[in-house]
Amino acid sequence: MKLSNKADTRYGQGNYTQGAQFYDNVLAIDPNDSSALNGKGDALRGQRNYTHPYDKALAVNPEDTYALTGKGNALYYANDERISLRKDVHQLY
Repeated sequence: MKLSNKADTRYGQGNYTQGAQFYDNVLAIDPNDSSALNGKGDALRGQRNYTHPYDKALAVNPEDTYALTGKGNALYYANDERISLRKDVHQLY
């Protein structure tokens, strides 16, 4: 089974940590593999880690709509969590 298929399978099973690790293995072979870059972004987002591997995918292909959508979702969810945290803090006082 190809590494990218293993990564996709782990991600699809909700095992985001292993999925990200397999995507890293793919990227070690081809650092510009846009599918692996996007997959890693999705796996990290699944772990609530909103770093932006999508930026690298966009550097490879600025018109990559999947990367644009992924980055937008990551920014949205990161902001949503910050808003939620602020609400929680305000409720304490």
